[in-house]
Amino acid sequence: MAAYYLVATQLLSFWDYEISVNHVPRGSNLTTNEMAQLASGMPIHERKYGVDVEIQRRNLPSILERGFSLDIMVLEAEIEDWRSPIIHHLKDPSSPTSKKDRQQATKYVLWAKNLLRKTPDGLLLKCLGQEESMRVMAEVHEGVCGAHQAGTKMRWLLRRYGYFWPDMEKDCKSYA
Repeated sequence: MAAYYLVATQLLSFWDYEISVNHVPRGSNLTTNEMAQLASGMPIHERKYGVDVEIQRRNLPSILERGFSLDIMVLEAEIEDWRSPIIHHLKDPSSPTSKKDRQQATKYVLWAKNLLRKTPDGLLLKCLGQEESMRVMAEVHEGVCGAHQAGTKMRWLLRRYGYFWPDMEKDCKSYA
């Protein structure tokens, strides 16, 4: 679809009219969604309205076969991970680091590419990023680790299973 979008915007730029192309989600465009499902050969399980769709076949080559040149740029946004400054300091203590990060780094250990937090009673908790923390909260909340858990109890279980991230209690309460 990205290729078609780029070609459409290139073609529209040659006209003197003000035309824009917008993405409409499938849920907001039921007729188009049904036609797309019919065209893909997927069965429609449930019809949400009583509109008959007429299907016409066209044998046109794709835009790539017609010789349109496409330059597609993909930008991957990297989510800032709270663990990055601590890991960077633990790997290279001589590098310039803020005083706050140096003080925090004393509570952590880097072992086998994993950041671990040292607890006062000597336990090591695996530090999780945003995606990993969402996954383990979902597992605990849905009952994979026993009964359905919520809020503070979910945070307690996650720490007991050996996980840590700074906003653990707040995240668990908002997830529940």
